[in-house]
Amino acid sequence: MKKVLLVTGSMKIGGLNSVIVEHARMFLSAGCEVHIVLTSRKGELPEDLQDKVHYLNLDNAESGLVMRLLYAIFRPFLKGIGNLFAEKRNRTIFENLMLDLGVSNEDMIVIHGFKVAAAFRGVCHPNLVKVMHEIQSEHAGGSGGWVRRIRYKLIAGCYERGKRVAVSKAVRDDYLKVVGGKGVVAVIGNGVNVSALLEASKTAPSMNHSRPYIVSVGRLVKVKGFDVLIRAYAKSDASHTHDLVIVGEGKEREAISRLIRELGLDDQVYLAGYVKPPFRIVREADLYVGASFHEGFGLALLEAMSLGLPVIASRVSGFEEIMEANPECMFEAGDVDALARLMDQVLQSDEKGRQVMPERYDFDEILKSYLLL
Repeated sequence: MKKVLLVTGSMKIGGLNSVIVEHARMFLSAGCEVHIVLTSRKGELPEDLQDKVHYLNLDNAESGLVMRLLYAIFRPFLKGIGNLFAEKRNRTIFENLMLDLGVSNEDMIVIHGFKVAAAFRGVCHPNLVKVMHEIQSEHAGGSGGWVRRIRYKLIAGCYERGKRVAVSKAVRDDYLKVVGGKGVVAVIGNGVNVSALLEASKTAPSMNHSRPYIVSVGRLVKVKGFDVLIRAYAKSDASHTHDLVIVGEGKEREAISRLIRELGLDDQVYLAGYVKPPFRIVREADLYVGASFHEGFGLALLEAMSLGLPVIASRVSGFEEIMEANPECMFEAGDVDALARLMDQVLQSDEKGRQVMPERYDFDEILKSYLLL
C-alpha cells in the first residue's frame, strides 16, 4: 500500500486546513496509507483523521545557540521565510519520522505551504512534492532593490528539491516570472469533493436568518477586500432586500466593525466569526461575493459555486481561472461602484452568475494528477 505524507504547519483557521483534510480523505479513498504531519498543534483535525497525525517540533528555542544567533543577524533577509540555518536539524527530524513510518522510495511526500517548504528545504526523496498555495513574491515583504532580489533567491531555493506544484496559473507564473524560480511547475488546483460538500452542508451550522442574505467567506484581513464589499453593499439596491453575512475571523475585525457602524449597517451586516464548516450558511445564501485584491486560489469561491450559488468575484488571477465561463460576473478589484451594480444585476436575474464547476477541479481529476507526478 502506497504511503502518502501530507505535511503542513497546523490545522488552524484558514483554507489550507480544509485542503489537508479533503486531500487526506481523497488519498484514503484511493487505498493509500495516509499520514498527516504538522509542525504545530494549533487547530484540530476531524475525528476520522485524528489517528493519522504526527507532530514535529521545529521550535527555534530548540535550535543551537549558533543557529539562533545567525538567524538574529540575518533576520532582515529571513523575516517571513524562516530560520534557514536550521535546515540540517529540520532535515534530521523529518528523516527520523520517515524511518519510523517506514517510508520507501515508492511512497509520496506532499508539503503544503511556503513556511513548511522553507523549513524542510533540505529534505530529499524521489517522490517529494512541494505545493505552492500563495503568491510567492508576497513572502519578500516590502523590501526593495538588492534586498528583495536576495529574498527572491532564498524563496526560490526552498523549491529546488522535489517536484513543484502550484494551485493556480497565477501562483505558477509569479514563481517563475517574478521570483525567478527554475524548473517545471505543474498546475493542480485544490479541488472540491462536491458530493461530500453537499452532504456536509446538510448538517453544518445555520444562520437561521429571517431575511435573504449575501455571503462572503475568508480571513478578516485587508487583502480580502471586505471593506470594498461592505461599501458596495451600502450603495446597492440589494441592501433594501438582503442582509450581508461575512464568515471568518482575523485582525481586521475591529476595523470592519467600525466601518459597519459608520455606514449605519449594524442591523444589516453580520460578522458571523469562524464557523466550521460554513457550508450551510453559504448554501442558504442568495449570492456569494469574493472581493479580494489578490488570491492564490479561490477555494471558498469554488465551494460556493459547487453549492449552486451565483458568484461574483474581483478580477484577480486566482479568481479568473475559476470564473472563466462567467467573465461578465467579475469586477476590477477595489471598484465599489462596479461591485454594487453587479450585485444588483445578479440578484435580479435567475441565471446570471451561476456556472458549473470546471471539471479539472473535480477530486477524481485532482487525484489522477497527483498520482501521475
